[in-house]
Amino acid sequence: MFTSEAEKVSLPFQANTALSSPAGRPDFPVEKEVLEILEVASIRLGDSHGNAKRSITDAISFLAAKIQHAPELTSRKCAGATLSFRQVRRIREYIDQHIDQRIEVATLGFVVGRSTSHLSRLFKHTLGLAPHAYLTQRRIALACKLLGETDLAMCEIALRCGFSDQAHFSRSFRRSMGVNPTSWRRAIADNERAVTLEGPARRMNHEQRI
Repeated sequence: MFTSEAEKVSLPFQANTALSSPAGRPDFPVEKEVLEILEVASIRLGDSHGNAKRSITDAISFLAAKIQHAPELTSRKCAGATLSFRQVRRIREYIDQHIDQRIEVATLGFVVGRSTSHLSRLFKHTLGLAPHAYLTQRRIALACKLLGETDLAMCEIALRCGFSDQAHFSRSFRRSMGVNPTSWRRAIADNERAVTLEGPARRMNHEQRI
């Protein structure tokens, strides 16, 4: 592996300098490979080149300690890679208060003090979906409420829920709910009529049995 005694001596100092640098991300498989190389180099040096051998020994100890604590550090990072309940609530409240407007992911990030890319990752880890998907989910939820509780026209519901137009609203609604908004409203009305008629029918059956 080494072509000369000089190369043997220079290796530990280069490796030690690189490992001491705070730049770069940890790559534990590579560190294990480097550790094996350093161990082999230490054996080959034998009792000569005392300073080089000490440098290699220090590098081995450094790498061994780092690898030993790697799972602990990784688990801590993963545990913290989520949005808190309070952050989710703030995002939801902001969306609901501005739901008739165009809302950018960058704006949601600003609400909780996160960058756009970081927020997207946290959203995935916390809620299992992207910010845009969550936003659409909130818009559709409001649309369902308005379809069932009001007689507003489809175009008005589309605007109140933040869709660019009725066609966009219909496509998004069908993609999420499996039916178009008109069919959804009709199904709700039919269900309410069935419930309204069911009460008197039950009373009549009860009176007949008596």
